[in-house]
Amino acid sequence: MIEEVIGVDTARPMVLAANGSVGAQGQNLNADVLLIQSLLNNVPPQQGGPSPTLAIDGRCGPFTIAAIHKFQKAKLGSSDGRVDARNRTIRLLVGASIDPPRSIPPNPGLRSATLEEAASARAIFDFPFNRIQRPQPAPQSVFTSRALVGGLAVGGSLDTGFGAPFTPSGWTIDNSVGSVDITVKNTGVYAARMEIFQDKNPSIRAKLSIAGVIKNIGSKGPPFGVDIALPSFPSTQGTIIRGLNGFVPISPASFFGPVGVAFLGISATFTGLSATFFEFGFVPAGPPGLCLGFALMAGKQAGIPGAAVGGSTGIWVPI
Repeated sequence: MIEEVIGVDTARPMVLAANGSVGAQGQNLNADVLLIQSLLNNVPPQQGGPSPTLAIDGRCGPFTIAAIHKFQKAKLGSSDGRVDARNRTIRLLVGASIDPPRSIPPNPGLRSATLEEAASARAIFDFPFNRIQRPQPAPQSVFTSRALVGGLAVGGSLDTGFGAPFTPSGWTIDNSVGSVDITVKNTGVYAARMEIFQDKNPSIRAKLSIAGVIKNIGSKGPPFGVDIALPSFPSTQGTIIRGLNGFVPISPASFFGPVGVAFLGISATFTGLSATFFEFGFVPAGPPGLCLGFALMAGKQAGIPGAAVGGSTGIWVPI
C-alpha cells in the first residue's frame, strides 16, 4: 500500500492510503466510496460540493458520479467523473476537509499523520531548492575519454598532484547527475551517469557511468521502489575530497574502477529529496574513508512515495 501525506503545511496533515478508484468505470470499493462521499459532502456547494448532500452509503450511483463531475469542473475546469488514487482530484478533496478543518468519518483510507510522518514530509517541502544551483551547459570538453585513458590532455595538466588525505582533490562532480534505482523487497539495481571537472580548469572534464546492485538497509513504504533523478533536476555539486588512499596525483582516469554508494531518499508526493555519498576507489572490506576520494551530493528526485536508506557497489567506466 502506498501512503501519501497531504496538508503538510497545515495544522492537520493527513495520510492518504486509499488505492482504489471511485466513480465512472472505477473499482468502487465500499470503503473508498464511503470516503469520497464524505469528502464531497464537506465541500460547500458554491465551491463544487453536492447540493443536496450525498447519502453516505458506500454505493457509487449516478448522484455520486454527478457530484464528482461537479467538483472536478469547479476545481480543475474539466471532468471525467472518477477519483483515482494519487491524482489531483483526491488531493483537492482531502485538502478541502483539512483547511478549513471539517469532520471526516473514520476510514481505513485516510487518517491523521503522526508527528514523525508529518516531520519527514515537511522536511522535503521545506528544503531550500531555490538555493541549489541548476545545471548549466558544460564547457566544451577538451579531450575525449579515449584521450584520457591514453594520458593526453589539451589546455591544462591532467592530474592535480599530490595531496594530504581529507583535503580537496581538485576535482568536483558537476550538478547534472542522472540516476535511477529499482528495488523489490529492498534489493535491486542502481545506475548513474555523471560528469567531473577539474576545479582550476573546468574545461578539463570526463564523463563516467556506473551500474551496480543496490541494497536497502531500512525502508518505509511499499515493497517495491523506483527513484529517478534527471540531469535537469536541482542538485548540489559534489566536491571530491581525498580519502586515505588519495595522497597520490589524481587524474580523471583515477576515478575509473570500483565505487561505493550510500544513499538516503525520501519522497512524499512522487517528488522528494535524496542525499548520495560516493566513494571512488572503494575498498569493500575497508573502513570508511579507505578510498581514493569521496563526495556528498543532495538534490531533488522523483519516485514512489516512501523512504529508504542503503548502499550500492559498482564499477565506474568512461562513456
